[in-house]
Amino acid sequence: MADNKLNKKYTLEEHLRFLSIEDKDYEILYSIWDLNKKNLTQGLSLISSSFPHYSIHDVSHSMTIIDNIQCFLGEERIKRLSATDTFLILMAGLTHDIGMILMFNIVEAEWGNDDFKALLEEFANSHDSVVAKSANLLIKIHMNEAKEYLKDFKWALQVKNAVIILTAEIFRAKHAKQSANYLRSNETFKQLANNFHAEQLPSRFIDLLANIAFLHGEDFDAVMVKLYQEANGYKGDYIHPRFIAYMIRLGDLLDFDNNRFNIYSKAILKEIPETSKLHEQKHASVKHMLISPNAIEAELDCPTEEVYRVSRSWFDWLEKEVSSQSREWTNITPSDLGGLPPVISKDSIKILFNGIQGNPELLNLKFSMSQEKMFSILQGGGIYKEPGFAFIREIVQNAFDASKMQMWNDIKSGIYDSYFEDSGINKNDIQFPNDIVSAIYKQYPVVLQVKWKDNQNEILQFECIDYGTGISEETLLRMTNHVGESRKRDSGYVEKYREMPYFLRPTAAFGIGLQSAFFVASKFEMETSFLGEISKQIIFRSAADNQYSSIANINIDRKRGTTVKVDIPKKRFAELFGTSFNWDILDSTDIFKGEGDDLYLAKIDNFVRKTFDHVKNSCFIYKTVNKEREFNRNVNNETMCFKTDGDYRYNHSYQDDYLVFTILEKKYGSIFHLWFNNDVKHIYGPSRRLLLRDVLVSNTSFNY
Repeated sequence: MADNKLNKKYTLEEHLRFLSIEDKDYEILYSIWDLNKKNLTQGLSLISSSFPHYSIHDVSHSMTIIDNIQCFLGEERIKRLSATDTFLILMAGLTHDIGMILMFNIVEAEWGNDDFKALLEEFANSHDSVVAKSANLLIKIHMNEAKEYLKDFKWALQVKNAVIILTAEIFRAKHAKQSANYLRSNETFKQLANNFHAEQLPSRFIDLLANIAFLHGEDFDAVMVKLYQEANGYKGDYIHPRFIAYMIRLGDLLDFDNNRFNIYSKAILKEIPETSKLHEQKHASVKHMLISPNAIEAELDCPTEEVYRVSRSWFDWLEKEVSSQSREWTNITPSDLGGLPPVISKDSIKILFNGIQGNPELLNLKFSMSQEKMFSILQGGGIYKEPGFAFIREIVQNAFDASKMQMWNDIKSGIYDSYFEDSGINKNDIQFPNDIVSAIYKQYPVVLQVKWKDNQNEILQFECIDYGTGISEETLLRMTNHVGESRKRDSGYVEKYREMPYFLRPTAAFGIGLQSAFFVASKFEMETSFLGEISKQIIFRSAADNQYSSIANINIDRKRGTTVKVDIPKKRFAELFGTSFNWDILDSTDIFKGEGDDLYLAKIDNFVRKTFDHVKNSCFIYKTVNKEREFNRNVNNETMCFKTDGDYRYNHSYQDDYLVFTILEKKYGSIFHLWFNNDVKHIYGPSRRLLLRDVLVSNTSFNY
C-alpha cells in the first residue's frame, strides 16, 4: 500500500477505503465519512470568524490531528485497526471541535444569562489587558458611563471588537461540551449537518463521538471512567472507545507546528489578547519536531520568558498525557495492536530560551508565602505604621548573612591561613568575633546606597551590594516556591551551618527578607553570581498580582555576590515612611542645597544609622544623597586586649570621663558596652548599646 519511493505514509482514510473495497458491508462507513468531511468542512471554516485571534481550527486542524495519529501509529498498526475503529477515529478528529462553530442563538442565550454581568466583571479583572479593556467598555456602556467613547460612531467598532474577544473567552472553556451538545441533542446543528448522515448506523456511535468530543477537554482519568476499552463495532468488528479518545487527545496536543495562525483573520481585530500572541510565538518557536511509532521529539527556541512559560506548560501537558497513556496502555488499546505506547524519552523535548537550555524551573519563579510568615515580618519589623523601613533592614541583613557565609567558606578553604598563623589563632577553634582579624572582615563589605534614579527626583532607588556567596539556582527555587522554608533537609548546608561559630550563622530563612521588598514595590531587581553557576539578572515580581519573576539577563558582568535594587516612587513616601519627623531629622536636612535632599531622605538616613551604626562583626558602608549623612563601619579587632572567662571576653578602658567595660559573649557574638561615670552626681550617662547578631536591638540609658 505504501509508495516507498515517495516515502508516503499509509493513511487512516486509505485504510478505511481499502476495507470498504474488501468488504462491501463497510462501504457505508467510508461513504458517511466522505459526506461528513465535505459538509462539516463548510462549518469548520466559520470558526475563524468567531475566533480570529486563535490558532486555526478549520478542517486543516482536524486533518493535522489525524495525520499526527497516523505518524504515531505507523502503517503496520493502522492495518490492524478494524473498519469501525478507523471510521470513528476519522469522525472524532472531524467533530471534536465543532462546538467552536458559534450559531447566533447559542451566543445570544449565553449573553442573555442572568449572571452575565457578573461574568463581565470577572473579565474586567483579567490579567490580560485586552480582555479587561473589552469587558470594561461594555460595562461602562451598559451603565451609561461611556461618553468618551460615544463622540463618534467608531464606538460601534470597539463594541464589535470587544464582543468577539469576550465571546471567544466564554466559549473557549466550554467548546468541548458544546461539541458534545451539537452531536447529541442540538436539533438546529444536527439539521445543518444532515444528522451526520448516520441514520443507518447505531445511535451509540454518535453518542460515543459526543463523549469523545467532551472528554478531549477533561482530565485523563475521566476517559478511563467514562469509556469502555472494547465494544461491538459495525457488522461484526470491534471498537475501542478509550483508544479512539486518547488518540484524539494525543493528536491534538501534537499539533504544535509552525503556521498555525491565519494572519488575515487576526487583521479583523484592533487588538489581539496577550494569550493569543504568546501562543502564536510558541508555534513560531518550533525548530524541530518528530512524531513516529518510536519517538516524539520537539525543540523550541523561545524569544521571551512569557513564550517559554506558555511552551513549557503545553509540553508539560503533553508529557503528562503521554506518561498516563503509557501507564494504562494495555487497558486502552486493541489487544492485537502491537508496537510501543507513546514515549517521550529524556531530553527529547528541548525548550530553549534565546538559544540556551537552562533549568526550566528558574523560568517559572513565583513567590509564595503563608500568611503566618508574612505576619512574622510585619511583627518583627514593627512596621504597621511605617512599612517602608522593613525591607531596608531585611535586605541588608540578608547581605550580612551571605557575606559571613562566604567569609567562613574562604576561611575553611585556607585562603586566610597566613592571617591566623600571624595572630596565633587556630582557625578550627574560632569562638569569638575578634578571633578573626579585621583585615578578613574588610574583604566582605556590605554597601547600601540610596540615590535618586531620575533627574526629576521622583523615584528613589535603594541598592544593596554584597560580596558574599551569591544565590544559587537551588536557593532561588526554594526562596520563591517555599519562602522561609527550613533548610534542614539540605545536608550540605546543615553540615556547614553546624560547624560555623554561632555568631556567624545566618539569622534568617532566606526569601522572607526579600519578600519584604514587596511591601514597597511590585517588583525589584537582583544581580547575583554564585560559584560554579552562570551569573544572572533577575526581575522579581509580586505573586499577589499573579506575576512570574523573570531572568532578564544571563552571563552578566558581575563578580561573586549579590546586588538588590528596589525603586520607590516619591508619591508613596508618606504611605511607607510615615508623616512624623523628629527634630534631629529636621535639623539635618538642607532642602536648599539643590542636590535632591529631602525630609524623607533624612528620615531614611536616620533609620539606617540607628539600625546599623553599631554593627561590629561586619563591614558596612552607607551612601546617600546628602554626603554629610553617609557613614562607614569597619571591624577593628586589633586595638583591644581581652581576657577570656568561659563564654565571655572582657576588657576595660577610659574614655574621657568614663570607665568603659566592653564584654563579648561567644554564642551570639553580642557586644556590651557599659559606661560608668567617675562623678556619681551625674545622673545621665551615655546610651547602652546592645547588639544581637550585629543588629541594634535596643537603646536605653544607664544612670551611674
